[in-house]
Amino acid sequence: MNPLTRSGRVPELALIVMALIVLGGMTGCSALKHTESKQTNSASLITVVSIKPGVKIDGIAVGGLSASDAAKAVKTVIQSKYGQIVFRFRDTGGGDSYHYSLSDFRGYFDVDSAVKQAQNGPANKDTSLGLKIDGRLVALHLSRVAELWRVPVQEPKVKFTPDGREVTSGHAGRTLDQTAAYNAVMANLPTLSSPAAVVDIPFKISKPIVLPDQTMGLADTLVSFTTTFNPGNGTRTNNLLLAVKNINGTVVGPGEVFSYNDSVGPRTQQTGFEDAIIYVNNRMRKDVGGGICQASSTLYNCVLLANLPIVERHAHSLPVHYVPAGRDATVAWGGDDFRFRNNTSKPIIIKAEATHGGSLTESLIGDRNALPHPDAKVAIDVTPQRPYEDGYAVNSFRVVKEDGVLIAREPLGISVYHKLVGGVPH
Repeated sequence: MNPLTRSGRVPELALIVMALIVLGGMTGCSALKHTESKQTNSASLITVVSIKPGVKIDGIAVGGLSASDAAKAVKTVIQSKYGQIVFRFRDTGGGDSYHYSLSDFRGYFDVDSAVKQAQNGPANKDTSLGLKIDGRLVALHLSRVAELWRVPVQEPKVKFTPDGREVTSGHAGRTLDQTAAYNAVMANLPTLSSPAAVVDIPFKISKPIVLPDQTMGLADTLVSFTTTFNPGNGTRTNNLLLAVKNINGTVVGPGEVFSYNDSVGPRTQQTGFEDAIIYVNNRMRKDVGGGICQASSTLYNCVLLANLPIVERHAHSLPVHYVPAGRDATVAWGGDDFRFRNNTSKPIIIKAEATHGGSLTESLIGDRNALPHPDAKVAIDVTPQRPYEDGYAVNSFRVVKEDGVLIAREPLGISVYHKLVGGVPH
């Protein structure tokens, strides 16, 4: 080996070794610094910021606690008091009250938001714990309360006698102001410190619009309609006669909407009704009040022929024997109703009479000159039956003519009648 060549490589190797040492040192310093930086960041992440002294959440002391400990403390109190938190709807008219638990409205306290406010707020502050409830459930329960506490307005009632008629005064009615009631509930939510919220339910008062003496001059029979029934069916006849008694003499004021359900009232054993055949889901079964739909259907035909506006009417699910298809009106307490409006300028009296021989006649008594079309002739046109699912359907129209000229052909809707499921109960 050439010594010159060997001696010439020594400096090169030395330079390479020195470079590696320098680079290694630099790398080691870099790694050390990076490790220190990570340790500093980790320390900052686990730093716990305590809530300022004296802070409370709905009366619960959380000052000096971490956010998670504060949330635990609040949730513990909520759990212990959850069953005590109630809404009490109180009848301002002096009636009953209804109680609802927080779970009825899917209620919960917004703990996370309250803790954040406590963290960011000043010392010695009591932060409100917000209660969240489902407004749709509030509205649903209010609608049920509205039906339970509703009192329909009663116009004067006429009693027909052999010598004429007697008139008794009516009374005011009331309906729940559901918008005001909803707002009252949302403005009076319970808290942990006041777990029982009392909400006074506001009502709208309606007064009779007809004075007793305004019924005395009404003498025109606007229309009459007769159906027949089997008087040998004792329980059904009892229910029918009771319904007839309740609607007989009812006065419907100008512009007022008559409700068959309101006029007849609840169908219960306490009010005198008995078990008889009713239609439910294309079946026949016995229930309290069976048979009263004949009175509503008879009245429906009176209203049709008097050319008064129909507000609500429902067909039976099965055909009935006492009126043609498309001309029946089923009713159910708390459900389907038959309603019509008196669009005349005078009161109308409903007269209903049933004989022991099985004949039911209902009439509308009023002032013929008050009708929008006093001389109009009304007929009911029902299309032939056509197959529909497991039964058939008909389409009904009210045809109104004046001096032989057609002035209206009003659709009354399609009535669907199904096939009877099962047998007839005994």
